[in-house]
Amino acid sequence: MSNGMEKTKLAGRNRLWNRLLWSVVLLILFVALLLASSPFFLEKSLKSWTEDSGYGKTSIGQLQFNPLLGTLVLKDVEIRQRDQVAISLSEARIWLDWFPLWQKRVVVRDFTLKGFKSRLHQDDNGVLMLGSIPLASEQDEPSEPSEPSGWGVGLDSARLLGSELNIDLDNLKQTLKIESLLLSELTSWLVNEPAMLDFNGNFAGAGIKLGGELLPFSDNPGGDLSLKVSGLDVAIISSALKLDAVTFSGTFSSTSKIKAAMSNGGFKLNQKGNLNLNDAVLNFQNQKIGHKSLSWKGDIGFSHSAKGGSNATAHGGLTLQGVNASMDEATGLSLESLSLPGLRFEMIGSAIKAGHKGNVQLAGIDAHFPEGGFEDSSIEWDGEISAESKGDALTLALDGKLLANDPRLSLEQDDTDLSLSELQWSGQLALNQEKSSTEGEPAALSVNSESELALAQAGVTSQAGEVLGEIKQLVWKGSVDLSDDSQEIRGELSTGEGHMDAPGAGIRIAGWNSLHAGPIMITGASDTRVEVIELEAFSIAEAMKDGVPEQESAMISFGSSRIGQVEFSQSRGLSIGELIPTDLTVRVHRDTQGQWNPARLADQLTALSGEDQHEEPTGEPMGIAMPAIELQGENRVFLVDEKVKPVYKGEFLIKTLTVGAMDSTKPDQPVPFEGDILIGKHSKLDLGGKAFPFARQRSGNFALDASALEIPPLSAYSEGMLGYSLDSGQMDSKIELAVDKGKLDGLVKLQLYKMEVSPLDSEARAKLETQMSVPLGTALDLLRDDDNTIKLDLPIAGDLDNPDFDISDAINQATGKALKKGAMTYLMAALQPFGALVAIASAAGDAASAVRLDPILFNTGNDQWREKTEEYLAKVGGVMKERPDLRIRVCGFSTAMDRAAIITTKTEKLKQEQAEEGEKTEEEGEAGDEQLANPAVTVTDEELLALAGERADKVKGYLVKQHAVDAGRLISCKPAVDKEQKAEPRVDLLI
Repeated sequence: MSNGMEKTKLAGRNRLWNRLLWSVVLLILFVALLLASSPFFLEKSLKSWTEDSGYGKTSIGQLQFNPLLGTLVLKDVEIRQRDQVAISLSEARIWLDWFPLWQKRVVVRDFTLKGFKSRLHQDDNGVLMLGSIPLASEQDEPSEPSEPSGWGVGLDSARLLGSELNIDLDNLKQTLKIESLLLSELTSWLVNEPAMLDFNGNFAGAGIKLGGELLPFSDNPGGDLSLKVSGLDVAIISSALKLDAVTFSGTFSSTSKIKAAMSNGGFKLNQKGNLNLNDAVLNFQNQKIGHKSLSWKGDIGFSHSAKGGSNATAHGGLTLQGVNASMDEATGLSLESLSLPGLRFEMIGSAIKAGHKGNVQLAGIDAHFPEGGFEDSSIEWDGEISAESKGDALTLALDGKLLANDPRLSLEQDDTDLSLSELQWSGQLALNQEKSSTEGEPAALSVNSESELALAQAGVTSQAGEVLGEIKQLVWKGSVDLSDDSQEIRGELSTGEGHMDAPGAGIRIAGWNSLHAGPIMITGASDTRVEVIELEAFSIAEAMKDGVPEQESAMISFGSSRIGQVEFSQSRGLSIGELIPTDLTVRVHRDTQGQWNPARLADQLTALSGEDQHEEPTGEPMGIAMPAIELQGENRVFLVDEKVKPVYKGEFLIKTLTVGAMDSTKPDQPVPFEGDILIGKHSKLDLGGKAFPFARQRSGNFALDASALEIPPLSAYSEGMLGYSLDSGQMDSKIELAVDKGKLDGLVKLQLYKMEVSPLDSEARAKLETQMSVPLGTALDLLRDDDNTIKLDLPIAGDLDNPDFDISDAINQATGKALKKGAMTYLMAALQPFGALVAIASAAGDAASAVRLDPILFNTGNDQWREKTEEYLAKVGGVMKERPDLRIRVCGFSTAMDRAAIITTKTEKLKQEQAEEGEKTEEEGEAGDEQLANPAVTVTDEELLALAGERADKVKGYLVKQHAVDAGRLISCKPAVDKEQKAEPRVDLLI
């Protein structure tokens, strides 16, 4: 069907051309005959013919005709219709050669029109009109091609000079000015001899020059022309095409060679030269694309045939400058320049091939989109690119080098910017997409690459200007092989100095001087293997101030670290075959709020990740397997605790430390550890044990043996925990702790050498002494041996999983109980056989304010102590000599027994006095006997208090005089009356 239509159209064009040519020839012959008869008759005939044809009234200023020479001259010709000039002509010249007519050849030696003016428009019926002359009708149907007449036409020269055509169509209103148009050497019987065309004019203000050769009568009509267009406004084309919702504007210029040929119902068209489009703007569907200049230099070809369909080719170079595109308010692109030489394009039917070889440059790239933007960068490519599309199959191949300078990517959703001072990529990349053989399945895609990627000074910053991460140099070299059947990535990765920051949290999460990892192999979705990872000067969690990390503030740092045989998969988890850290430095810090830096770092990382730190983990935990670790080099731990005052600072040199292999898939397998650590310059700590780090409930055994540990630095903890300052001394300790399913059970054995303490006025001291029933200083004095050494056992127990459990409280309680027990044990031993009441007091008097020694018992009603009291006081005096800092409160008591005894004594005395007086007179004696039966005797509290004071003074005086105890160490109490019925008269000795 399409071939028939093409033949019909071609036949129609040939008939139109023949009709036009023969019309001209017949017109010329007709004019010649008329002129031969009479110029007057010829003029009259022309006017009649135009009027009869409906073209309008014709006026001719001058008519000259020479039938012998075959020349005709018309001047000042006008054709009017409806009182308007439809066609005007200043001069027409025709020179016709009569002799070739005998050979059926019409030869026009010269045909010249000057000052031709007319209007091209459509009438009310849509017929295209030249002035008042109809050119064609849309209702005309192509007629059957007629038989050749045998006549030939020759045109030596045809010229159109100084003419103008006003185009007045619905969608095109412009003026075509023809300065000169020359058509020469047109001969129909010489089909392969080219005719010459030369046109110089102006359309819509744009200069147009067209010249070259034409073959209108050849079996394959065509031409070879040169075209020059200067400053054509392409908005004219936009208006003429009447495209819906699409407009474009700009200035078009071209200097081209154009070849055209028609054959077998098809055609070929080729352009070679320059195409330029300046200040162009394309608008469509609220989207806008514009550029300052577009320049193309090369070949463009189009062809069409019934057999081969439509084809297109392009080979050449493209240059763009000042590109601006906006898709919507949030999406746009700008480009300063694009240079694309060596471009090739082919479209053969539905198959498309495109490629480029050479250098490509893009400068000043800026883009913005809802998720971010891309700013101020340039890209250069040197190599070969090829792409081919056929049906659903797509092939893309790159082989060359890509260089990007200063690219910057902004990510609005993450409020971050990615900047690179330079990006280099070199290598090969092949992408293939083929239609799936199964209907409904997506196309199969494969990617193969062997390349090297290098990033120089890559950085990630927040939009507030804070640096989140930076790498001075990153290089990846390897291969990528991705397809439906396999996914494999192989290569090596190395970086220079780099870091990752969390400015809002004031920390540098990680930093390093160099990193190398490889060979790396990634297969499948997640299976990864790395033979070796090497890190130099690696640090974790450095404190930052004003965007700069503070010196020596990293929580963990390594001089170097080697990690080998790293494997990861979703099914097996993470395993490490080799781990060798060297020159480890750990800085443990607790702030004034009591938070340790490892916990603070974990909280900050959780906050940065956006995860809910309180959310319970789901699914099985990832498996982790690690080898035994042995620290090498010089390894140190620095401890700073700002929670206590004064701030504690400690330094630990790890001479040896080994940790056994661990595997999270075997939670019941213990992980042994042991180490030898130097504290400060002289103290030593040995540690060992085993832990179950992956057990569901915390478990393990830990043993620590510290020797020659200086005590004064620990004063920061004793002041807050115990209420005492540690002024001097050394300590040896053995600590054995066992944790079984979260339950802590342990014993701390201490040996304190020449330890001196000073009491502080604090709540901690009051709390401790309430627990101990004796001041700490006093308890320590009681525990010292002859070498001023104190031995103390502190049992510690508690539930680690109980939120109310506090290890410091546990230590406080254990310390108080141990000191109390030790003090009581000493006193009971030192005062034997008089120490029984000490034990009773310690067992039943936990709430008492002091330790109560055996009291000094007195006889009722007086200040005479009982038997063996002096022997007991000798024991007390001996203790006070051994413990020169020991002080004792001496508290005298009187009781109800004293009151009864004094009353009895007073009554007997009164009776005796009355009896002595009754002997003088018998009557008075009888009377006295009656009074003796009911004597009026009382004992006041003041008397009892006085008795209590006398007893205390007696005990104090005895110790001072008999045992040389300093009176300042015997502290008197206010005398008191014990109103308990069974209370015995006494003097209490309270420590």
